[in-house]
Amino acid sequence: MDDSQSQSLKADTPLISYAQNFEDVMLWRALGDIAGGFYIDVGAQDPLIDSVSLGFYEKGWRGVHVEPTPHYAAKLREARPDETVVQAAIAATPGQLRFYEIVETGLSTADPDHAETHRRHGFTILETDVPALTLGSLLDSHASRPIHWLKIDVEGLEQQVIESWGESPVRPWLVVVESTLPGTQTSSGAVWEPLLVSKGYQPVYFDGLNRYYLSDQQRDRAHHFQAGPNCFDNFVLNGSATNRFCRLLNNRLDEQRDLVAHLRGLLDENHRQLEARQTALVQLHGSLEQAQSAHGEAVKAHAEAVAQAALERQAGEAERQWILREKQAVELQLAQTLASRSWRLTKPIRAAGDFARRLRRLSRRILGRLRRIGQPAPQPPANPDSLPLLPARALALHQRLLARQRAALRRGPS
Repeated sequence: MDDSQSQSLKADTPLISYAQNFEDVMLWRALGDIAGGFYIDVGAQDPLIDSVSLGFYEKGWRGVHVEPTPHYAAKLREARPDETVVQAAIAATPGQLRFYEIVETGLSTADPDHAETHRRHGFTILETDVPALTLGSLLDSHASRPIHWLKIDVEGLEQQVIESWGESPVRPWLVVVESTLPGTQTSSGAVWEPLLVSKGYQPVYFDGLNRYYLSDQQRDRAHHFQAGPNCFDNFVLNGSATNRFCRLLNNRLDEQRDLVAHLRGLLDENHRQLEARQTALVQLHGSLEQAQSAHGEAVKAHAEAVAQAALERQAGEAERQWILREKQAVELQLAQTLASRSWRLTKPIRAAGDFARRLRRLSRRILGRLRRIGQPAPQPPANPDSLPLLPARALALHQRLLARQRAALRRGPS
């Protein structure tokens, strides 16, 4: 593949850089023309933060991660289920190795002196024994395919790792080694660089933290290391790296996260208020339904009362009409009675009866007065009908009236 084709392939989509010091940018510049490449990352640590391999992984590359820390090994397995994660340390001899985990940092090491320095600076140290294997055995286990880059970041044990390469004939195309003492700019490469040179590697680039070594078999790629990362490299920063280049981006990202959290809080509060209003509306709707039901029952009761009143009015009116008819009938009968011959004939009898009643009342009053003055009261006749106190004229009249009444009864009503 010529340079124009290589540049075309790399220009398709930009590389997203996750590495701490643009290591992935430099490696991609030199190896971006390779599709589906392979890498070995010794001291891989986090699958995202400061990751040298993630940009390649997103471009379709796959590889092997060597990480002795259980926490980061588990994170790597979870994030890269289709890659190999070797939970072990690289050492001069296989077996077990005392390892010093600097909790939640990328400073974990197998060097007790470096661990003690970190302890003095206030870091929490967890001492554990971890499995160990040699770099040579690791390279031999992947000798069936090209290893396009090998990265070694082991916090001060670079010499032991390179020495453990041993007699393995496997030669990765590019080797990147952290070449300063942990947390400093003090160079540490002088003791182990001759080992790499003796295996056919030449230093081609130093980025202030790492040294890049190109295999003698890949010298035609040396021109990619004539300058550091620049505007002609097709890459963008992810912003998750711990370097200062991302600080402004991370600060702005934190501000956006805070804003999102604030807006989410407002949204949650609005949601709670909406739920409260919905609950109130449901309760109000229930009250309204109850009120409507009560109103309906009241309207129904009122209608029934109105209907009952109407019926009662109708019944009252019918009764009034009946009474009127009865009254008219009685009046008519009374009129007929008053106009009848028998009524006229019996008028003297009624008058005589009235006179007799008045006479009796008068007799009772006279008797009462006689008793009060001590005179003996006259005895009433044995037959009241004989009326001995009546004058003879009144008695004759009475007899004539009785005769007329009997005659009228025999004739019947006229």
